[in-house]
Amino acid sequence: MLLGWEHVIVVSTSIGDEARPLLEDPDVARHVADAVNEALINAVKHSAAREATVDISASGSLIQVTVTSPGHLPAVMRSGLGTHELGARITQVDGDVVFRAAIDVDSLAKRHPIA
Repeated sequence: MLLGWEHVIVVSTSIGDEARPLLEDPDVARHVADAVNEALINAVKHSAAREATVDISASGSLIQVTVTSPGHLPAVMRSGLGTHELGARITQVDGDVVFRAAIDVDSLAKRHPIA
């Protein structure tokens, strides 16, 4: 998921033990990868970041993707199409831009049932 970013931004990643089994589902993994990619695009584009921290955790059927990068959001920041589709929020926390997306694994299973 992160190999394409190695020449653009330095990424440190943390994946919680509770999230690992959920990521074995290809549909879940794709949604998480989409969220991480959108976050890294925003980090480079809006905060000119050259480093980011990706944290993937889970509680029950909810996977939380948090990507933190140093920088500042523009004074007027509107959610782009990618963030809106992911249900993600981008906020300023002190000197960091923080992207958060929650992915409900149960909801994905209902939308894409296994036949």
